Amino acid sequence: MKVPQTAHKLKKELVDYSLGGETGVPAANILLIGQIGAGKSSFFNSVNSTFRGKIANKARCGSFEHSLTTVYRKYSVKDHNSGQTLKIRLCDTRGLEEDFNIDPQEISHILDGNVPDRYQFNPSAPFTTETFGFIRNPRLGDRIHCVAFVVDGSTIDVIPEKILKQLKAMQSQMNKRNIPQVVYLTKLDKVCPKVEEDAGHIFHSSAVRKAVDKIADIMGLPRGFVLPIKNYESETILDQNIDILILKALKQTADFSDDYIEEQVDKIAAENGHELVLEQRSGRQKSMVALNVPVFVMLHFLEFLCYKHIDTTLSLRALDELQVLVHYDEGHYLGSIFRDISWEILGICQHIRGNRQGALYSFQQSLNVQYPYNRIQAATQRRIQDVQATSYQ
Repeated sequence: MKVPQTAHKLKKELVDYSLGGETGVPAANILLIGQIGAGKSSFFNSVNSTFRGKIANKARCGSFEHSLTTVYRKYSVKDHNSGQTLKIRLCDTRGLEEDFNIDPQEISHILDGNVPDRYQFNPSAPFTTETFGFIRNPRLGDRIHCVAFVVDGSTIDVIPEKILKQLKAMQSQMNKRNIPQVVYLTKLDKVCPKVEEDAGHIFHSSAVRKAVDKIADIMGLPRGFVLPIKNYESETILDQNIDILILKALKQTADFSDDYIEEQVDKIAAENGHELVLEQRSGRQKSMVALNVPVFVMLHFLEFLCYKHIDTTLSLRALDELQVLVHYDEGHYLGSIFRDISWEILGICQHIRGNRQGALYSFQQSLNVQYPYNRIQAATQRRIQDVQATSYQ
């Protein structure tokens, strides 16, 4: 396949990439970790450039003594041609330094989805459960789904021991969670001069192959998990050979993320007892589904129903509390397996109150975040039809 066709095919695959509505996960979160100057933030800029169709520089990057990344960011990528936002987020954290150890617990919180987007890192006060903004009940969509270690291919032989220890400590945390890992091997134009002339030579360079083998051994990962790339650095226009390297790496990482998310959906379902409960009563009866409803949501729902004909003020107060809880909860009370049920209940209450717009919005939100084992999609769609067909007084 010719270079332009390959680049176009890879780009289309990534634009069309979807995790499936049944997972309840809006986008794959890929965490970028690496030593300062390795090209971590440059990789995001390169991805952004590829999809914008021109050189972009959204994330701060460069060769400095200390990390330029001081804020935890979850970057989205938008395709310029289609106008679509990719179902992939690149999560950037501060670079590793010899004289500064990243707190292991802070990395754990990032992996588990406890750290909010735009959190400002504080070297003197690591992120803890008491830090403002700590997400107490993160959804699967908040968590990290794959980690990409960004490594300077020209300095593999001189990676400081302190940096290696930090990387191994982080790997231990990832392995405990079964989070897949890859290596983005950068700056290979310094390893092989021919790569500087033509990025496509990466696939044919013996020097690059040796670098891949070395870092695979160091990181304890299969050779196929080491992905050679070239970031846009001094270039002023796009190069399709560079695009292909970037797109191939992103595609493989997205595929690993997809596998991890599917595995976690099955695991959560098993742990929370959301498998179908079969009740053999008659050949015409359908299987019933066991559902768990958050206690706060159910209490407000019952208050709304009980007070509806007794005390309108109390009924409306219960509805207000329900609306605030469902709309503004950030994982503190409503985990991913509860969100569709919660939106569904809110929609039912709004429908009863005659709030057509509110009910339609809530039922649509329920469809957007539905958890596969709750199996309420058909019921939600029927309720939307009921709302649309109802003539409100």
